[in-house]
Amino acid sequence: MTDRNPRETGISRRDFLRFAGIASAAALLPGQLLASVGDKTVAKDFSPAYGIIPPMVTPFTRTGSIDWNALDHLVEWHIDRGVSGLFVVCGSGEMYDLTPDEALAIASRVVKRSSGRINVFATSSLKRRYAQVDENIALTKRMAETGVTGCFITLPSDAPTGFWQPMDDSMVAYFRKIHDGTNCPLYIYENPMGRQSYKFSPDAMAEIGGMERYISVKDTSTIRHVPRDTALAPIKAKLEAVGDSFRIMQADPKWFLESLKLGCSGGINITANVAPSLHVELYRAFKKGDMATAVMLQDRIFTIEKLASGGSVKAWKIFLKLSGLPMLTVTRSSGSYTKSPDNITQMLEIVRKAEADLGIHTPVPKAI
Repeated sequence: MTDRNPRETGISRRDFLRFAGIASAAALLPGQLLASVGDKTVAKDFSPAYGIIPPMVTPFTRTGSIDWNALDHLVEWHIDRGVSGLFVVCGSGEMYDLTPDEALAIASRVVKRSSGRINVFATSSLKRRYAQVDENIALTKRMAETGVTGCFITLPSDAPTGFWQPMDDSMVAYFRKIHDGTNCPLYIYENPMGRQSYKFSPDAMAEIGGMERYISVKDTSTIRHVPRDTALAPIKAKLEAVGDSFRIMQADPKWFLESLKLGCSGGINITANVAPSLHVELYRAFKKGDMATAVMLQDRIFTIEKLASGGSVKAWKIFLKLSGLPMLTVTRSSGSYTKSPDNITQMLEIVRKAEADLGIHTPVPKAI
């Protein structure tokens, strides 16, 4: 199974349509592919679900309000490093410590700042409770009006529990209700901050992914501290189950490259908060078949994650400040970075050395 992003496959729309049994390429818009949804075939725009999409931090002032100037600089910093999109109002962005109005304002600002140069995504289901699905539908409608490329839907924190099938049924029903109540591209946020006891089964993923407006998932189902085949078995099963109806983006920095090999279309990795250039080069190297470079970068990315372990949001902000961005290290979420300051310095050295080794030019933060 390979990455099926239409921008990079080299398959013409006419050839794809001929393969699908459709006579005219006029049936699709640029960037769209056909997907089976129930007993019908519909056009889905999968083009945003590829490449590197950092789950971006939210800068705050000393008083805890949103730092709009720092946010603008951070958007430019990521764009300069070649990302294909940004995911705002997310776990790394302390989404549950934002008000709905703040979430909407952040999404609007990033959409405006990026000016169509990249895709912008945002979480639109900030109510954690299963029973508050109607409030999440209302916020999703408002979020879509900001101009974001797509809205991410999180897992409810208090969904009915039980054996695997009843849990699947409740999750499918929840995501279907949001799908049927909205009219915008939707993405699934399999977020460890949500219902940690639940990961989508292949059947549930295929059923939700087969709905008309669900495009992709930020997947967290890989397993740590086990052999490769065991670790990747859940995501491999999901890829086989969804076929061409859906895309899977890998969230686990450790298994990013291996997931690309299996057929994931890109990554939404927390480590891209500080090393977007390394993730972008890994993805490019993979697409070119340069496995030596891709493996080298994968090792460095995983080292960065280990150095940040135990306080990543704070660590990302410390790193970004040391990198020259005009932002503070203030967080709203509880906890603080408890590792040695040397860890941040090591992270910075890893990124700079890798960029130098590969001849990557990354502009220093500039005044806006």
